Amino acid sequence: MKQTRSHDSTPSHMTRNDKVSKYKLKPRVAVNNLVFTSRAEVLLVKRDKQDDALSGLWGGIGGKVDYLEPLANASIRELKEETGLALNKPCFVGVTENISQYPHYVVVWFAYSLPLKKQILIDYSENAEYGWYPITTLPKEMKNDTRVMIQQGWRVIKSKR
Repeated sequence: MKQTRSHDSTPSHMTRNDKVSKYKLKPRVAVNNLVFTSRAEVLLVKRDKQDDALSGLWGGIGGKVDYLEPLANASIRELKEETGLALNKPCFVGVTENISQYPHYVVVWFAYSLPLKKQILIDYSENAEYGWYPITTLPKEMKNDTRVMIQQGWRVIKSKR
């Protein structure tokens, strides 16, 4: 019987677990941040990286956690890098996973509170646009888990007031 190979040079009969074991693939960790105003508006960005499975979708501000970097520090750093906002009190919201695509990400969500909307210095190398949206009127182009985290984040922020 002739053995065929898939695009990743592994025999086609190998299972997903065989491939994971062979390549020692592991989940990656990322943070995602939600910034809320006192008027129940949330800051969202529209992703625009070519190799990003989330390109074209609205979501929070975030990115990868660096090796040996505490999650709260990664949250603060990503928020500053991508928006210019220097906020320093992240509130834990929840955890989601993106496992239906490569790479597999575990995403830790944080929320921040601002009294009013601020002008943002958006990083256009990763994001196409940004906007402040009422949490009751979110863009359609968004993953469902993002919608869930926005509602959960708002509850967390309200409980801290």
